[in-house]
Amino acid sequence: MYDVTAGTGGDVVFPVPWAQSSEISFLVTPDELRDLLGDSGFRILDWRDVTEPATEWFEARVTAAQSSGTQTLAYTFLLGRSRARCSGT
Repeated sequence: MYDVTAGTGGDVVFPVPWAQSSEISFLVTPDELRDLLGDSGFRILDWRDVTEPATEWFEARVTAAQSSGTQTLAYTFLLGRSRARCSGT
């Protein structure tokens, strides 16, 4: 399972890929997610924080797209017109 969780970076600036506003965004901290999963009957066999490699991967995609002058199909397809608002471009 891969999920975005609330971190220590401050308030979320909307829109983001999963929500246009805070009214429909329900981020929880990693600890809260662990508790929710456990309370729902899941047994956690392995837990990895992949924040750093995931951030590096996304930053590399943005850099590659900017240097080539093209947009990636995934962002355009998934986010449509809100892509620019999500990426701050």
